[in-house]
Amino acid sequence: VFKNYGQPFTAATKFVAHRGNNYFYPENSIVAFEKTTRHWGAETDIQLTTDGKWYCFHDRTVDRMTNGTGNFMDKTSSQIEALRLDAGKGINTLSDTEKKIPTFDQYLNACVKARTVPVIEITPLKTDFSDAQLDSIVTAIRRRGLENKCVIICFTYEVLVKMRQRLPATVMHWLISEYTIDMFDKCRQSNLVASLDHTKATVTQSLIDQYHDVGMQFALWTVP
Repeated sequence: VFKNYGQPFTAATKFVAHRGNNYFYPENSIVAFEKTTRHWGAETDIQLTTDGKWYCFHDRTVDRMTNGTGNFMDKTSSQIEALRLDAGKGINTLSDTEKKIPTFDQYLNACVKARTVPVIEITPLKTDFSDAQLDSIVTAIRRRGLENKCVIICFTYEVLVKMRQRLPATVMHWLISEYTIDMFDKCRQSNLVASLDHTKATVTQSLIDQYHDVGMQFALWTVP
């Protein structure tokens, strides 16, 4: 039984597979998402093609992880479908199909099958998403009944505000590199979890207490 499925911030410490299980498989590959059954959550980064399709990919360019070159978001979905992952742990154990860059839908399906909580980072490489583009994320989440069983994270506050309007009950983290005084009010107004870089001097016990004292949650992140 998958304990606490759909209850993202209760009970014991939980482990999230960053870009999937990338210790054994290429990051953000479909196999990396499928092999997360021992994790509480599976994190991914979603980017958009020029024709409006969401895929799971982290880098600005496809150069490091695939057999292609160029900016991801300058490509069509057909061009992305033609690429193959060619780097990462266990790359030679993957079939040709498994080397394809997963769509957002495929990622969500893998999480549902593995009974793993999707932790979805909307790329900070673009901020001017259209309503239709954000709506397509929401539709994919709702189609699987994951509104209360996923976490959305993003560095861009304005994107999170728009997502909050669409998903009032979904846990959302505002990823923050440098803390400023107005962030407390913004998080409270939009019901966001402040998620700060733990290495920054602005992260103090008094700051954490400020959030906890009013019943708000506070999180820390790092780059492994």
